[in-house]
Amino acid sequence: MITILLNAAWYFAIGFASSTNQIVFLSLLLGSAGALRISWFAYYGDSFDNENYASILVMMEAGLMIG
Repeated sequence: MITILLNAAWYFAIGFASSTNQIVFLSLLLGSAGALRISWFAYYGDSFDNENYASILVMMEAGLMIG
């Protein structure tokens, strides 16, 4: 929930940013939001058995490359 609020604050504030200090502050805000976000990549990879981990990792990497 905090991540959503920080991303929403960044989204609306970036249009009003007019100085370098404001851009730097908003960049720090966006970085903080990213640090609090769950890593779906790690969560999805850990949801499978250990013997299938290498195959799942390769499929996720291929999916990321495809886009």
